[in-house]
Amino acid sequence: MGSMGSDGGAARWQARVDRHHGVGSWPRALEQARALQLWHQRRHPEADGQAAPTARVQERTLLAVVVWRAAREAGRTVDDTTVADVIAVCQRMADGGLGNGPLPSLGPHDGALPPSGRTAEVARGLLGVLRPHDGGPAAYGILPARARIGSALRGVRADPEARSEQGTWRDTLRAAQHVSNAARDDLHAGKWRISVHDHEAARATGLAGGPPPAYGYPARPGPAEPGHPSWLQRAGWLLGLAPVLRDAAKMIPRTERGTVAPLDLVLTCYAGLAEELQSAVDELDPLWTAQAAEDSAAWELKHVPNGLVQQLQDTETAIHGLATTLWSITTIPPT
Repeated sequence: MGSMGSDGGAARWQARVDRHHGVGSWPRALEQARALQLWHQRRHPEADGQAAPTARVQERTLLAVVVWRAAREAGRTVDDTTVADVIAVCQRMADGGLGNGPLPSLGPHDGALPPSGRTAEVARGLLGVLRPHDGGPAAYGILPARARIGSALRGVRADPEARSEQGTWRDTLRAAQHVSNAARDDLHAGKWRISVHDHEAARATGLAGGPPPAYGYPARPGPAEPGHPSWLQRAGWLLGLAPVLRDAAKMIPRTERGTVAPLDLVLTCYAGLAEELQSAVDELDPLWTAQAAEDSAAWELKHVPNGLVQQLQDTETAIHGLATTLWSITTIPPT
């Protein structure tokens, strides 16, 4: 898409972006800037500790202006603007300040821009926030020239190293593995005796020696594409498995001491792990539905960052391990 060449073109771009995001282009750019800045602070807490609160607000506001201006110049939605375009705008500001380009209308709660004498300096610092997402060899994004701001933000949310108050999917994975290992130890120590209910629950999951997963929506790749299921298919299957695991867990009564039975806890934890993919699927599914005649492999390069690929792979590996455990349970005679 070409850059904005007139006020009419800018107005049409604004209307299209508003329809796409459900909010104005500036609020969306500000939201994305907050997320990118927060990710950088969590990844580099030592640098963030040296910044004053006012300076952080100014950095975030300038980053949002950079994202907004790049989207406007490219005539794209904020999420579909390439990280390369955003970096190019930021580089121009690092070289020459804010310049004479367009600016959004900042609201009273949007924060202030840096003083004009510091704009170039702040922009140079922002390049360090953006470059990890440009798709280069050391990037957390995807391939060069294809990484989009929306994809970068999905990668940020999937980053297991960026700590948050809610924890990360990697924390959920570790918790599930810890519960599974503790249950196995109890089994070997004779503290957990396999029951008929354990057998029934293991079989009810469909993982204990059952047929391979049947992938549903979206449709399998076409004849000209690779024959493996897409990211959305694989993630969708795991999300479909989660309620099956929870229902199977409910089949197991509490222990004689009134505590949750080992297999109940294991199944519940692994259901929670699969459910960690829900927000990404909710965001990607409508993007896939709206795409026009693009094969799934090319679409994934634009929209699915490495962080989500890793999350899916690690979740699948964990579920395969759970399947092995469940199969072994069915081979132990119940007591």
